[in-house]
Amino acid sequence: MVFKMNAGGRRSVMYLLLAAFVIVSIATSAAAESLWKEWRLVNLPLHAAIEALGGLSAVAIAVFLLQRQREAHDARRLRLAMGFLGMGILDTFHAITTPGNGFVLLHTAASLAGGSCFALVWLPDRWIRHPAIYKRWLSYGVVIGAISFGAWTLAARQSLPVMTQGAEFTAASVALNLLAGLLFLAGAARLLIDFHRSRTFEAYLLAFIATMFGLAGVLFTSSALWDPTWWLWHLLRVTAYGGALVFAFREYYGTVADLRVLSAEHEAAAAMLRNDEIRYRTLFEQSPDGILLIDPRTALPVEFNDTACRQLGYRRDEFARLRISDYEAAETAEATKRHMDAILDTGHDSFETRHRTKQGDIKAVHVTVQKIELSGQPVMHCIFRDVTQAHEQAALARIGEMAAVIAHEVKNPLAGVRGAIQVIGRRLSPEGQDAAIIDEIITRIDALDDLMKDLLLFARPPQLSLASVDVVALAKDTSILLSEDPTARDVCVEVEGAAPAVMADAKLLNIVLLNLLLNAAHAMQWQGTIRVSVTTDDLTCRIAVADTGPGIPPGIRERIFTPFFTTKPRGTGLGLSTAKRLIEAHHGRMNVACPPAGGTIVAIELPR
Repeated sequence: MVFKMNAGGRRSVMYLLLAAFVIVSIATSAAAESLWKEWRLVNLPLHAAIEALGGLSAVAIAVFLLQRQREAHDARRLRLAMGFLGMGILDTFHAITTPGNGFVLLHTAASLAGGSCFALVWLPDRWIRHPAIYKRWLSYGVVIGAISFGAWTLAARQSLPVMTQGAEFTAASVALNLLAGLLFLAGAARLLIDFHRSRTFEAYLLAFIATMFGLAGVLFTSSALWDPTWWLWHLLRVTAYGGALVFAFREYYGTVADLRVLSAEHEAAAAMLRNDEIRYRTLFEQSPDGILLIDPRTALPVEFNDTACRQLGYRRDEFARLRISDYEAAETAEATKRHMDAILDTGHDSFETRHRTKQGDIKAVHVTVQKIELSGQPVMHCIFRDVTQAHEQAALARIGEMAAVIAHEVKNPLAGVRGAIQVIGRRLSPEGQDAAIIDEIITRIDALDDLMKDLLLFARPPQLSLASVDVVALAKDTSILLSEDPTARDVCVEVEGAAPAVMADAKLLNIVLLNLLLNAAHAMQWQGTIRVSVTTDDLTCRIAVADTGPGIPPGIRERIFTPFFTTKPRGTGLGLSTAKRLIEAHHGRMNVACPPAGGTIVAIELPR
């Protein structure tokens, strides 16, 4: 049968063990007095070794308790530490002293110092309001006082009070040691009360230590130099020091365990902090919007991401020196200052403004501002969203809608006009001058019809009809269409490369390629060679159309995809913008490059 003991039962057993130890110690002393009363063990080196080890142990325990007291802010540990410190120093002097008045006086002083400090555990902790200050000065005072007393005792042997007469102790030494023992026992009582309340083994161990020191002081009264009781209470003191070392080791290992837990928690917190910082930096740096922290006192950025720099075309070192007024294009510097003051008052704002880039372009920007605290100082957290493209797209959408209406309204009447002109032309003589005029009118009407078709293609969202398309074959077919144009008779198109089929709308791709070939032929003034190369990788199929013309000037290159922008006398400016829209509808990309050697390369990248 297995018996389980509850907390109350364990506590009772610990009380009984302590009481049994006290009873056994007293009984052993009584038995020694009656059985070996005349027995003496005079061994000064053994005694010196015991006292020296006890004294050094006490000093070490005191230092450890002082350290733990600083960590736990426990005023009670401070008092116990002072007791161990005083006892340790005085017992060390006692160990190196020969028997005599100084010999007994140093032991008595050590016991009184320890007993007094142990008895002080009865004082409430609130009585020591500044334990750190008291600890420092008390430590210095106890050390200086104990060393001074020990040195005086060694130096003034002839003037010391009488503490022993032969092998017997004087009444004064007996009374003082009895007082020290009672003080220790008073401290033990308080520590037992603490153990009863807290149920911690540390409180019990301290109570056991105080009890051993107290018994040693009580048994001193019935002992003489080198007799059995004298060695018995020395044994009790050694037991007390052993208990103190056990307490110190338990505290040490507890400290190590706490440090390991704290270290693990610190590492976990540091790892979490690093992950949070990585997530923050990722969100901060990879945000599609410009993010800035601006000091309202200087209007200079405190922190910013790369997007904010790229939006305005500056390097990081250049942007760090820019005030808001340096790129604000919609407000004067004074108006910007008033606006910032208003934001600091309200705490937030959201508005649209215009920013000037390093190149002098004007961009529409939507700004969201929130006042926050950074290191105790107010800063403005700003998010700059470039809405220039959104505005342009909205404007183009409106233009497209209008163009669609115009094209629809013009296309049908235009077909009727063309038919009527053809009827009139057939009535005229083919050799007459009017017939040539009729042909020119029909040509112009056809050109206007092509313009209406471009407008409708640009205005209507492309509806893809995806199928497997052989891009190389499609490019060759498109080049044949170009060769059928009489104006392109001196243009040669070379198609090279190979690629697996891609999912695309063949009709729309044909429109895109034909537009690129026509632009290339026009750039070469309808003379020269156009090279179409098809390459592929794991993700994309690339179609590059290269001509041998003069290339595109940098100022124009940035605008070639802008709707209605053209350099041709009769161009609509919709060809490349429409082609780009059709490629983007395929989730692809179109870009333009002009090599230093001349010519232009327009590349299309389609997903495989």
